Amino acid sequence: MAEQDTSMLLSDFLAGKARFAEVVVNRPVDKVFSYRIPARVVEQVRPGVRLRVPFGKTVTAGYCVGVSNVARRKKLRDVISVLDREPLADESMLQLTRWIADYYFCSWGEALDCAIPGGVKRGNLGRLVEFAAPAVSPADVPEIIKNIEKRSAKQAAALRALVEADREVASRRLAQKAGLSSTEPIKALAKKGILKLEKRRITSDPYQQTAVERTRPLKLTEEQQHAMNVITEELDGEKFGVALLHGVTGSGKTEIYLQAIDRVVAGGKQAIVLVPEIALTPQTVLRFRQRFDRVAVLHSMLSDAQRHAQWQDIRGGRAQVVIGPRSAVFAPVRSLGLIVIDEEHEPSFKQQNTPRYHARDVAIVRASMEGAYVILGSATPSLESYHNAVVRKYKLLELTKRVEKLPLPRVELIDMREEGRETKRFPLISRHLRDLVKDALSKKEQVMLFLNRRGFATYIDCPRCGLVMRCRRCDVTLTYHKKRDQLVCHYCNAKYPVPEKCPDCGYEKVRYFGIGTEKIEDVIAREFPDARLLRMDSDTMTTRTGHEQAFKQVASGEVDILLGTQMIAKGLHFPGITLVGVVLGDTALYIPDFRSAERTFQLLAQVSGRTGRGELGGRVVIQTFRKDHFSVRLAAKHDYATFARKELDFRHGLGYPPYSRLARFLVEGERDSGVRKKIAEIGNALKALKSKIRMRIVGPAPAPIAYIEGKARWHVLVMTPTSAGIRRLLADMRDRLKSSSSAKVTVDVDPIDML
Repeated sequence: MAEQDTSMLLSDFLAGKARFAEVVVNRPVDKVFSYRIPARVVEQVRPGVRLRVPFGKTVTAGYCVGVSNVARRKKLRDVISVLDREPLADESMLQLTRWIADYYFCSWGEALDCAIPGGVKRGNLGRLVEFAAPAVSPADVPEIIKNIEKRSAKQAAALRALVEADREVASRRLAQKAGLSSTEPIKALAKKGILKLEKRRITSDPYQQTAVERTRPLKLTEEQQHAMNVITEELDGEKFGVALLHGVTGSGKTEIYLQAIDRVVAGGKQAIVLVPEIALTPQTVLRFRQRFDRVAVLHSMLSDAQRHAQWQDIRGGRAQVVIGPRSAVFAPVRSLGLIVIDEEHEPSFKQQNTPRYHARDVAIVRASMEGAYVILGSATPSLESYHNAVVRKYKLLELTKRVEKLPLPRVELIDMREEGRETKRFPLISRHLRDLVKDALSKKEQVMLFLNRRGFATYIDCPRCGLVMRCRRCDVTLTYHKKRDQLVCHYCNAKYPVPEKCPDCGYEKVRYFGIGTEKIEDVIAREFPDARLLRMDSDTMTTRTGHEQAFKQVASGEVDILLGTQMIAKGLHFPGITLVGVVLGDTALYIPDFRSAERTFQLLAQVSGRTGRGELGGRVVIQTFRKDHFSVRLAAKHDYATFARKELDFRHGLGYPPYSRLARFLVEGERDSGVRKKIAEIGNALKALKSKIRMRIVGPAPAPIAYIEGKARWHVLVMTPTSAGIRRLLADMRDRLKSSSSAKVTVDVDPIDML
């Protein structure tokens, strides 16, 4: 439904003409359904609320996207009830989710349901807690206690405990302080009018528990000031625009974000800041709380009640800044002035289930709809964003130097093939890196070790018959986790016992190959037994406060060696870290994806930037088997411009993004024959459209991981010169892309994961 249509229906509703509700549901059916509005709920039904409606043979919750006095069909059923007092989506959110449905090939209901947090939909408002406070004059309390004590020592104890607290106290807590077994004496005091009781919803805010020391805006460097001048001029114009802030690690991008947001807030508007990892949220929130009074947070590690409370604060205009990962792009700010996407190149901004939106691109579309500005920040921009800046679709603002004239860290490449030849074995930690770790620890400095693989061994095989232990449901090897003493599939999470002997030939000495963070942890613990070691990966960071507590330990100097996966590779600022060691720097190069070189460069450049941020300086050691690969070599030189030129030339020659738009059609099913039949049908339909739409087709072919969870997987890739070509293609292919009982079809527009 177009924006104009929605506005017309809303005006009809306000004029009292509306008799029918236009409803979408969270199903893969991109259709708007009409329902009659019964007189008993006519005043409650409006665009943006959820309605309980009959749907087929069931009853479901649907979103009202409009109201009308014209029905879409003759035979209609009634709305059963209204689930929300206030709309969960305003007109701008309805418009944005309609665009998402059209662009990412999902239903409007699926897009809307994704935009509203689960805690909000479930109405989780937090615990209901009763508080007690004095209802009499403080001067009268001593005499009251004296009189009550004669009749009830328990009531006197409760009143005395409340006076000592000198503030209102939760009734249960007050009973404990007074040594009471129940709250009955407190209720008795309330009946006498001595105390007053009030019940309130309580939700703990994990980021407001401790006070922070406020900071003032920093003096900007010449490069920062130039970038800030451009952004200020754009913000003052109050028009949509996009700036790519390309700054080396440690160049002060965050300070520019802060000062830009300060200008927006001073003008009475709100800002959204997107970060790629929940791990980055605590440190980012601290920086922003030091500047702004009202900072809200939205992410999946909050409880339902916490997220609901934050969402309500944002919608009520009580938050100046909203911080969170990709889903925070849907924050219900009323007056949006600025969206900042930090580390905009990160693949985690792309959602891997329906709707498969990219938060960066959704943010840009939302800003264009609401007349807001967008700042994309990165030391290693995605080639799509960098290309848009080069062709002047975006403003390109560059910060080539670190603040306070700090030098970029020196980076050394260690050829592990040469290391193996010299030592006659394959050491996990090279002799040079081991010596540097030892030296740093002797100086009481901190070390970061990075490996983008978790587990102890990435596969187990039999040296006699060659069997490799694989997941029975997926086309991948099993990873050995030593502490769990299990083999784990990192795709379906299936767990298997560790074999004592080969299950095929019975040979009793299976071999463990490959390395993960758990194995490096084991090696480091033996090499440096006195070092305080902390491992951060998805196996260890399992609690809601795990990331925050870990970073506090590092910042306070309680950790000597921080070991982890990509969650420690970006955005973190720890001046005490003087050495970064990349255990294996070329793992991303072996992924069958045209972006493998780009991801390798980004990961190495980002993790290298975690050191040299203080007076002690820093150095980086990258262990690699591909020392001469241009992405590794240029990352070691901090030379993004040369890398981008070389990689863009490669992409241009092959017609890959950003010189085309890409869509992936993935078919999965338990029967290989059914999957092959469906993917062939899609492939033939695509070929038939080549005369109408300019496109390049790659496939059909088995997906790089041919089986996951016991399902066969085939895919086909399509490239068109423009996004309009993709939209036209999807419109013509809609009927062919429907899933069946034997074959599930997934459409991924602008895919990031090709596996």
